[in-house]
Amino acid sequence: MRVPPITASEDFSAFVNEGVPSMFFFIGVYDPKQVADSMKPGGKPLPFNHSPFFAPVPEPSIKTGVEAMSLAVLNVLR
Repeated sequence: MRVPPITASEDFSAFVNEGVPSMFFFIGVYDPKQVADSMKPGGKPLPFNHSPFFAPVPEPSIKTGVEAMSLAVLNVLR
């Protein structure tokens, strides 16, 4: 699922503004049923990472995140 661009508030932009090559990406951390329920009419929005209700599913979220970040670094270092 692709997420539309949002205005996230992170200090990350300070690096980007200084010209550091950068990328910001999200990994799926929700239970697929929770995502499907959120898309139904009147569905409860999914909480973002700064919410006290944010509760990622540890597996496979951590594994997927580590693989994605590792591949990104390996790709840059070719």
